[in-house]
Amino acid sequence: RRVHGIQEEVDVIPPVFTEKLADTTVGYSLPTQLRCKVLGQPRPGIQWYHNDRLLKTSKYNPLDFEGDVVTYTMMEAFSEDNGVYKCVATNDAGEAECQAELIVSELEDEPDEMKPAFVRKLVDESLINGDNVELLCKVKAKPPASVTWTKDGKPIESGAKYSITSDAQGWNSLKITGVHEDADSGTYACKAANKIGKAVVESRVRVKDASSNLNTVAPGRKRERRKKEKKRVKNIKQVLTAPTPARFIEKPVPVSATEGDTVEFKCRVEGLPDPKVGWFKGWREFTDSAKHQLVHDDTCDDFALIIRKVETKEAGNYKVKIKNDHGQDECVTTLTVTEKVKEEADFRKNLKRRPSAVARDAGFSMDQLLDIMQNMSKAQMEQFAMSHGITDFRALLKHLKMHREKKEAEELERKRRERRESGISMFTRGLRDSLWKRTQKGTLDLI
Repeated sequence: RRVHGIQEEVDVIPPVFTEKLADTTVGYSLPTQLRCKVLGQPRPGIQWYHNDRLLKTSKYNPLDFEGDVVTYTMMEAFSEDNGVYKCVATNDAGEAECQAELIVSELEDEPDEMKPAFVRKLVDESLINGDNVELLCKVKAKPPASVTWTKDGKPIESGAKYSITSDAQGWNSLKITGVHEDADSGTYACKAANKIGKAVVESRVRVKDASSNLNTVAPGRKRERRKKEKKRVKNIKQVLTAPTPARFIEKPVPVSATEGDTVEFKCRVEGLPDPKVGWFKGWREFTDSAKHQLVHDDTCDDFALIIRKVETKEAGNYKVKIKNDHGQDECVTTLTVTEKVKEEADFRKNLKRRPSAVARDAGFSMDQLLDIMQNMSKAQMEQFAMSHGITDFRALLKHLKMHREKKEAEELERKRRERRESGISMFTRGLRDSLWKRTQKGTLDLI
């Protein structure tokens, strides 16, 4: 038979006590608690019996079932509480029970004088507007104690709102009629005092409007509840299933990656009790860290090793070992890491592309290239250089400087040559004129 207890179908499992009640001895009028643990799917209903008489929960003898722990608490144990206590768990799949004996020891002679001591204390209360409530406690004292009640430190007296009573056995009661969240929420205290000493007990009373008591569960909390329910069902199956050795359901597969990638090895295991899982490279076992993350999904028993920003030196064989009390296993997988291609290669190639190479490829001389560039602005020069693949700007500026110096030297030499040629021309012209004049006069002077 199957039921839909959570998102997936699970088996109906009869109740089983994983921890049974234990025989208990308690002192007269002292508190005690009977405790056991039970599992089952769906969650079992619980009933308690004392000497085959059905017990009911009360404020002073509460019956609780939290998680898999079942408790029956007695604020005070008296001789009439001696006997056999039985806890019965029932669900659709079956029934289970366990029992134990409670022995209450005889009352010892009490001293002639005793300071007040509360043998039953006040309990906290959560109420709704309009409720009536009784705060009850019991005190022992010799001589008898005088008792006073306070709310938030202020004295309380009997009246229309409050009713205060006490008896010779030490029971003290405060009844509050028609509570309201503004007027009656607070801390109530019962103080007992005699000539030997004093004692105080307190109760925190919380009063809310009925509309604020609606159960609204956020989606995140619902998911958390479903997860806890899955885990609870898993625990039940583990208790009811025979132990099995650790084994792999899915083994990790080899992984190939590029340097800098994130790599994940993943496996799924089973075994009862749950296997312990360890990841190794050589003799070194990995621990959880920012670089190496160990992941466990306990809802499906998946385990993973995540390696972030993998390096080439991390290539090699990786081993995963699993082990529980009934067996162990291991397997090996491989990580291959490829070195990342260096993007700087083309950039370095461009750096070697000098202006002379660009001029040669373009089919004109270096001087012609520099002639083109020397009258450009800096921005135009950078744009021209980049468009022709010149990235070695240092060499470009060096060539341009040398070209300018060469041009300046050539210009200077040209001007000197012109001045020199101009001087010779003027001397020749003067000599010629002088000879001509003398020839005309018929006089020849030797020079």
